[in-house]
Amino acid sequence: AVAAAAAVAAAAPNAAADGDTREGDEASVFVGGISWKAEDASLHAFFSKYGEVTHCKIIVDNATNKSKGYGFVTFADPAVAKKMRSKKRIMFMGKTLNINVAFRRQ
Repeated sequence: AVAAAAAVAAAAPNAAADGDTREGDEASVFVGGISWKAEDASLHAFFSKYGEVTHCKIIVDNATNKSKGYGFVTFADPAVAKKMRSKKRIMFMGKTLNINVAFRRQ
């Protein structure tokens, strides 16, 4: 959990710079443990089963453009995000996802 929190904190400045993410929003969740083979579109489609997804972003390394294995998903309804954070075991592309609070590093 500490590593995941550090990853979120490290990602927030880069992600916010492109104006593409909504970390810190009640409707957003941090998603860790994403397969490196996953793409934004496949993650978006997966989470759309649970509720309307308004934004989905897998964080990539700026130098290599390869996935860092985590990202952020924003739902239209904050209640869906809250429900997702309470789930204990969600499998996506053969990996168990770690879903947690998304926050900006201060």
